[in-house]
Amino acid sequence: MVTQYPHELVQYIIPESVINPATGDYYTDNTVNQVVNISSCRAEANSEGRKFSNEDGEAYIYQFTVYLPSSVADIAAGTTVQILQKKRWVEGGTVYYVNQTLFSGAVKRFSRGQLNCRLWV
Repeated sequence: MVTQYPHELVQYIIPESVINPATGDYYTDNTVNQVVNISSCRAEANSEGRKFSNEDGEAYIYQFTVYLPSSVADIAAGTTVQILQKKRWVEGGTVYYVNQTLFSGAVKRFSRGQLNCRLWV
């Protein structure tokens, strides 16, 4: 059976820098990074080197086109995401799963269609 959305799209929320009142220096507390599961998805590699142009006319060569269900909220360009693929194996009668990272980086463009949403990374 074919799975329509075999991958997972997750967002990393990195806290903004804040000022230390004692020293006046900026710092980031990296211990409070959050991972938010956005949705299941289907990621297709850009094996042909296709490009798209943004609003400023810059050409981007993207790495993946990601298809998402239409129920997903809009995802802003520049959002840091990861595409995960669940790997499954059986060892000694026990089934194991592990997530393998296919891509990690920023969203270049998001598009909402009638039947699905797409984003380019």
